[in-house]
Amino acid sequence: MKQYYTKYNVGKVKYLVNYHDGVKRHDDLSRFFYIATFSNKKKMNDFIKELKEEGYRHRDEVFDFSKIKKIVSESRIDRWVITLNEPKVISGLSIYGPWKENEDGTRTRSKVPKKKFNVYLKIIDGSLVYAKSRTARWWKYVELGLPFSNIIKMTPYSAKKMTKEEQLKAECQKFLNRCHPKMWKHIQEECRNYLKTGKETDLPDFLQWRSKISFVSMRSKIPRYQNETIASIKRAMDEGIRFSDSYSAKGHQGRDRSIEVSDEGRAWFSSEYPGCGNGDYYLLISPTTAIYYERD
Repeated sequence: MKQYYTKYNVGKVKYLVNYHDGVKRHDDLSRFFYIATFSNKKKMNDFIKELKEEGYRHRDEVFDFSKIKKIVSESRIDRWVITLNEPKVISGLSIYGPWKENEDGTRTRSKVPKKKFNVYLKIIDGSLVYAKSRTARWWKYVELGLPFSNIIKMTPYSAKKMTKEEQLKAECQKFLNRCHPKMWKHIQEECRNYLKTGKETDLPDFLQWRSKISFVSMRSKIPRYQNETIASIKRAMDEGIRFSDSYSAKGHQGRDRSIEVSDEGRAWFSSEYPGCGNGDYYLLISPTTAIYYERD
């Protein structure tokens, strides 16, 4: 449907009109809005008159936009679950689906349409804007793309509270999903036992100390972590052979980092202060991922 809306004092622009022809879309299928800028109100009103003659309607006339703004402005709730009348792709909210092989040998993937979205709503400068995360700064909130005309239900978001046992089972499942199948088999067995029994005595020791596993990317710990190193670690884990590598500290604030893969299905990563045996120690569970174990 053809529609338009106006904004004022955007940067150096005094009057701005955004209008959608009802047809053109972005690559993610969100609506494409053309922009027209004006230096005085008379020119803007003349342009809006031409749009109306072509069948354009103001956004507030297309759907009850003011009602949604009132709900958000009067409520202390900022996170909502919106339900649409049909599955749609929304810019900034929809996630990509799996990769697909094309006939020409290339791989592509597209965003998955959904009917329900968890979204943070705010009123900024009189405009209703949305974001995916609460921590988003105000400039990361966007106004375009949310299909208000398709909203059939809008309810406050309520997170499901997990019990301690459910949280621990979720952590065990994460470990099993991310750990190399030939590494740390005794820990994998402990996680499987806990998933069956729910007894805390069956938990790995680090989950008995802490109820959450801290997964760490090796690239974040070692800036010089090259693909060749990853390939060597993967080969050592797959074939059950030894591998070791080390990175010396640079400067007085650096750390000595070392990687060791044993032939018994275990691997470690350590980050120690230069000149002493103290630092942070991790279990290496895959060529690219480690989990925090202890600080000495």
